[in-house]
Amino acid sequence: PTQFRSLPEIGNLFSEFSYAGQVSSNRQTESKRPLPTEVQKLLSKTITFLNVPLEKDNQLFSINKLIYSSYHLYSGLLIYEFIRFFDNYNKDEEQWTIGIISPYKAQAVLVSRLIVDLKLKTNIRVYSDTVHGFQGDECDIVFFICNPSSYQTKPHDKSLLANDFIYNVAISRAKDYLVIVNPFQKLKDIVYLIRLTLIYTHYINEKVYIQ
Repeated sequence: PTQFRSLPEIGNLFSEFSYAGQVSSNRQTESKRPLPTEVQKLLSKTITFLNVPLEKDNQLFSINKLIYSSYHLYSGLLIYEFIRFFDNYNKDEEQWTIGIISPYKAQAVLVSRLIVDLKLKTNIRVYSDTVHGFQGDECDIVFFICNPSSYQTKPHDKSLLANDFIYNVAISRAKDYLVIVNPFQKLKDIVYLIRLTLIYTHYINEKVYIQ
């Protein structure tokens, strides 16, 4: 089978992750949509692994709960500020679409409320939803917030981050840029994130740099 949505770097990632490398990509790397020059200073790679702080005693960086559903405040605010920055330098007449995908409903709701406050001036559409809500959609830029539900270095077997389907749907929504957001330096035993970094290293032929 052939996928037509994503750049080959992203296509190879989910092809190897979920389909044993059997999915080929129709798009060429050269078709990558260029970001505004100032934004390229923040987001230069097609795939970015973005580390965020995780601290129990600081509400900004801690795991918070809303009716048993987890959210990480800092991750939402960080992406909010990125989109605001993007909007400030965006001069494209063609619309940019940005998707923010979260495993947990509370995180998706938090981001949605922040987006309402953005008051964008340029042609940018922002979508925020859970992984399940994003099935079938696609965006130029995707932020996949892998916010954990506990401080355990390895997620519980029944948690959403222990489900490979969650990762496959999220990463395969991205057309040109994929940003995977997680406290990588604190939670080092999330098997599927480790697997994604290994696939990235193999195909991109460079070491994963956690920004």
